[in-house]
Amino acid sequence: MLGAPRPRPPLRSASGFTLIETLVAMVAGLIIALAAFELLTVTDHETERATNYLSSSQLGGATMTHITGELASACFKYELSPLLEKSTGELLVFEDAQSKEAEIPLEQIQKHEIEWKETGTVLVGGTKRPYGNLFDTRYTASGESGSSYTWKEPGTKVRIGERIMRETVTEGGVTKEQPFFSFYKYAPEAEDKYSTEATIGEAGESSLKKMTATEVAKEPGEVVSVAVGFRALATDGKATAEQGQSLAQHSQVAFSFSAPVAEPTISEGGPCQ
Repeated sequence: MLGAPRPRPPLRSASGFTLIETLVAMVAGLIIALAAFELLTVTDHETERATNYLSSSQLGGATMTHITGELASACFKYELSPLLEKSTGELLVFEDAQSKEAEIPLEQIQKHEIEWKETGTVLVGGTKRPYGNLFDTRYTASGESGSSYTWKEPGTKVRIGERIMRETVTEGGVTKEQPFFSFYKYAPEAEDKYSTEATIGEAGESSLKKMTATEVAKEPGEVVSVAVGFRALATDGKATAEQGQSLAQHSQVAFSFSAPVAEPTISEGGPCQ
């Protein structure tokens, strides 16, 4: 005879999320994840921009210091004309010497050819603009004839700046590229004080006048001051000039034995006086 069936234990009450609650939680989690991803992207972008700006500042500053340092030592003889022929807005040719000796030996006198060479392009305002490297080719003096020197060949070529591009100015709605090197001569007070075309190294009341390319080619010995200007990009290939990842560098050096009171003011009629 079969025994009486045993009573079933009572069912435990089931607890959990409903389908709607699950969907709401998933959507909320997705929104939080997207917000966190966007914050991370913005932070990464700003960090990259700041890093590139710092990089361009350091590299561009080092390039400018190199050029101005050599220009500052160009006056090693009284009434010397340091700037040599063939100098243009992209090529700077000059002599300099750095020595502690009263009679400077020939091996310490150098000729420099600082030249820009295009290596690529970058988009700026929807327009492709070239950038490149700056090189300094140095030649050591091998002989002297009057006020001129002969030079040992070949010279030593070193890269002093990379991802360098021209600075621009906008006048009358037209954007113009500026030369890397601009040249100035002494202008008596009777003449126009400062060329209105000058955009680098302006010093208000000045006795300098900007020279044209033709004047520089014909009268390199008249040059008493050189202005240097460029924009340096970071070495990161992704860096662009539009994203605040570049830095403009401007400086001007007078060919003088002592620093003028208000550079680039020149009080004499020629270089190295």
